[in-house]
Amino acid sequence: MRLLITKQVRPTDQRAVDPFEPEAFLRSMRNVRPGLRTRSKIVKILRIGNYTAMQIASLGGMSYRSALNHLKALEKEKIAMKTGSRPSKWSLTGAGQQSVTKFLGKD
Repeated sequence: MRLLITKQVRPTDQRAVDPFEPEAFLRSMRNVRPGLRTRSKIVKILRIGNYTAMQIASLGGMSYRSALNHLKALEKEKIAMKTGSRPSKWSLTGAGQQSVTKFLGKD
């Protein structure tokens, strides 16, 4: 007889406390943890200011291709947009899901 051992999730476990940005959740694709983490990093960077895809990749510690792929997904959902000519700078549009505190006006 085999015993099935399950891992208990403790509050210190990274999966239990991943702080995903509300704007990182997309309707058009599956929202899996690695993608949510990457998009959350991108959203946090874009809240600071407008950056090129290369700058976002450098600041977020990700590859250029990964940053560009997620930026295009955010652009498709109208959460981010690129402005200017090459190299284009990316910014947040203000669309997308909002945090509950912001929605209630407590932020």
